[in-house]
Amino acid sequence: MIKKRIAVILAALVTLTLAGCGDDIPSEALAKKTLEDKYASSPYLKMDSFKKVNGRQSSFGGESAYIIYYEAEVEAKKPFNALYDEATKKFVDFGEGTPTTKQLSMKAGDKVVTTGKIDFVKTENGWQKE
Repeated sequence: MIKKRIAVILAALVTLTLAGCGDDIPSEALAKKTLEDKYASSPYLKMDSFKKVNGRQSSFGGESAYIIYYEAEVEAKKPFNALYDEATKKFVDFGEGTPTTKQLSMKAGDKVVTTGKIDFVKTENGWQKE
């Protein structure tokens, strides 16, 4: 009888624990898909790999928000030139350069690691890119 009660209590605890695991934060897969979609429309780059390196939950104006910080390897689809900050591993727009910004000439097949963040907000339909 005691073993049965212990089994019931353990089952209830496992159920409660798993119930809290839902979509409390956006998944790494959602962040990866968001970035893949961004690069799918790029004539110059495609994403080869994606890794979540950190995350931060917050609220903004009463909304639940979450930031996923990532590192991704991207590959050139065709030759192009870009400004790339070697310290932050980010492509930058003209005029936003720093002392570590270099002119990057990429040939088709060249790869580079880039970092960034994706902002999400929680909606009735789940997490959405901000």
